[in-house]
Amino acid sequence: MHADEKAIIDYLKGWPSSFVSGKEIARKSCGRDRYEDDRGWAIPILAQLVRLGVLESDHLGYFKLIQKDEKKKHGQKHVSPQLLKILKSSGKSFDGVEIEDADDTGVYRKPTVPAANPGGPAR
Repeated sequence: MHADEKAIIDYLKGWPSSFVSGKEIARKSCGRDRYEDDRGWAIPILAQLVRLGVLESDHLGYFKLIQKDEKKKHGQKHVSPQLLKILKSSGKSFDGVEIEDADDTGVYRKPTVPAANPGGPAR
């Protein structure tokens, strides 16, 4: 991957869920001097990144990074143990639900943080 491609990708990482115009990408990803020399320098690079499957484009010529993590997290929800108990008492199945740590009474307790220097002298 070339430096221009990396600069474009790094700029678009700041806008993970928004489409950004090609003009703005050309202006802000590699600096003002590059944009003033050639205002359309980013267009062929953006087209190549779309062909490679790194970016997606809409019909207006705006671009956005393709998020691959969205597919992995689809269907999983974090709920408190109290809410899970209520949901289970309804008689329905909630297989994709992750449960936070709870003790036997159903009370949520935050995980304890180990001491920075166990067994050492206190300062």
